Amino acid sequence: SGESKASFVEGLTEANWNNRPHDLWNFADHVSDRFEVPATWQIIELEHPVHELIESPILYLATDERFDFPDEQIDRLRGFVEAGGLLLTNAEGANAGPGRSIHQLARKLFADQGLKMIKVDGDHPIRHIHAKNVHVPMQMVHNGVRPLMIHFAKDIGGDLPGGESRFGALPAGVHYTIVNGEVLV
Repeated sequence: SGESKASFVEGLTEANWNNRPHDLWNFADHVSDRFEVPATWQIIELEHPVHELIESPILYLATDERFDFPDEQIDRLRGFVEAGGLLLTNAEGANAGPGRSIHQLARKLFADQGLKMIKVDGDHPIRHIHAKNVHVPMQMVHNGVRPLMIHFAKDIGGDLPGGESRFGALPAGVHYTIVNGEVLV
């Protein structure tokens, strides 16, 4: 198989989407080294059709500002998740606005299915499959088969731009794709 990709969602609203320009580059490099597989990343806009979005099985959305996606972008994100994609979100910094927007996004994406964001307990497998002692507060939307959305309730992106060897909770975010036979960043 070729390189696995993660997409960084950018250019969707007036919010700051690229505060840490090397976060995914360093994480893809880390995962490639750690799991000995090629991994890459790309920046993508939600104007693309779902069949293009799903080329990257993980979309990583991080911002330090409130946001509100238009209905067309919500529909594309929902289509991405329904097609098997995973949405990872990170509210950067100490501002509560992005966290509220992320919870609002989860409601818009999943409420009609009766799904909601729940706290990830300390003993949940996602916390220790590929990393030890991941204590970062996490929440997820799970459909009973797989996680659809994982939200890091504490900013985990600060470790990424510097290329540090300790990447906090992000290895937990790649767990389900490894379980399914591939490492997909």
